Amino acid sequence: MLANGVNNVELREGAWFEPVARERFDRIVANPPFVVGLPEVGHVYRDSGLDLDGATELVLRETPSHLAEGGRAFILGSWLHVLDQPWQSRIASWLPSRGVNAWVLQRDVVDPGMYVSTWLRDESVDPRSDEGITRTLQWLDHFHEHDVHAVGFGWVMLEDIGDAPSEITCEELAQPFTDPLGTEAEEYFLRTGWLRGKTRDAILDASYLIRPTVALEDIKLADAEAGMGFSSETLRMTRTDGPRFSHTVDSGMVSLLSGLHPNGLSLRDVVGLFAVSHDVGEPEDVDKLEADAASAIVDLIRHGLVLPAEIAQLTHL
Repeated sequence: MLANGVNNVELREGAWFEPVARERFDRIVANPPFVVGLPEVGHVYRDSGLDLDGATELVLRETPSHLAEGGRAFILGSWLHVLDQPWQSRIASWLPSRGVNAWVLQRDVVDPGMYVSTWLRDESVDPRSDEGITRTLQWLDHFHEHDVHAVGFGWVMLEDIGDAPSEITCEELAQPFTDPLGTEAEEYFLRTGWLRGKTRDAILDASYLIRPTVALEDIKLADAEAGMGFSSETLRMTRTDGPRFSHTVDSGMVSLLSGLHPNGLSLRDVVGLFAVSHDVGEPEDVDKLEADAASAIVDLIRHGLVLPAEIAQLTHL
């Protein structure tokens, strides 16, 4: 490949990270042969030769040592759901205790039977054929021997954060969405970078913007008790862009959020006005309001429903 007449691609042959030993990079993008199965290679595009989810484990264990300062990695992978071990803990065990900010998004979870039949069909093997039945039994027996009850698939995004304690966030991404995640991942690292090391006081003294693409849903259901009309069920804030993250909120939180402006009052001042308008005068009660508001804002920032003023300016929102 050529860029402005200059060759900017270098091809190296070797196993896994061996061709780049002791080298570090600003960006790493990996779509390894992550199919979970027996330790064999039938198709090189999907089979690693490593047992079960060993390919994803290897890539996640090795990638942090190849990230330059502030470098980022974007990886596709699969992982086991095994008895007596949450999948989140399994992935976290592959990452270092210091130095990385990891965002793991599980997109799909399938049971062993569906997983095996899907990949057999991928190689044009009918699971009902003699070969398909034999392969299915071998594959499922191997899963059974290792207490596998499901297989997860998704994305792992890593950021080098120096010698700071690692931050590992694993979550489901089951809601439908169509926007690509590249821009979201970059902004996620901005948002979590802003949060890193922030005290409660710093959170309260900052100003914020509700993301312009956030919708407030007031869910009402038919009032079965009264036999007529509707009764309020829940309030929900949902992003209409990116991964379409959604958070349930109460009317008090809606009031606080309505008072936010990137060039306006700090969160602490908005909470203070709320306390006065609702006759909350005891110091301990005001302190609880502040603590609850700060905690809620942190969660909303992580999912990009609310942005600190500095990030809103950087992203031109």
